[in-house]
Amino acid sequence: MTQRFDDIMDDVGRLMIDWQAGHQRQILAELNERRKEDHLVANGATEVLDALQQGRAAHVLFGKRRDIPGARCPDCGYRFGAPVEVCPYCGSRCQSVSAAQEILRLTMRHRVPVTLLRVPAKGDPLDQAGGVAAFLRAAANWAPSAKVAQESEGHAQVI
Repeated sequence: MTQRFDDIMDDVGRLMIDWQAGHQRQILAELNERRKEDHLVANGATEVLDALQQGRAAHVLFGKRRDIPGARCPDCGYRFGAPVEVCPYCGSRCQSVSAAQEILRLTMRHRVPVTLLRVPAKGDPLDQAGGVAAFLRAAANWAPSAKVAQESEGHAQVI
């Protein structure tokens, strides 16, 4: 054992790099499994923003890309993971924003963990998803009627 501060810092630094690499491998393995099973994963800025705004996102993953265009409605506050001129919900004119920044704002507000993957320039596993993905705690439950909603996992009750 050494008592030199620089040696201790070097050892701790190596341990942290090893831990981060192992953690990233574990996250990427889970992402691949969820994609293969098409199970509780949001791919792309639109799906990730929807999941965050609906409280369904459990963990957000970013690859190398940060230049993701988006939009925000100043009236109803809804955020979109693509350039949208007019809000489909309230009809107001939307503002152009960075979808990546909006995703990070919402993750901080809702205390959702974020992992910024350390990946080589080529071979980013999130390229196919537009640079961002999320693990979800629940699927969206958009049903056309209370009966259909009740039959689809019991999220709505008919009284």
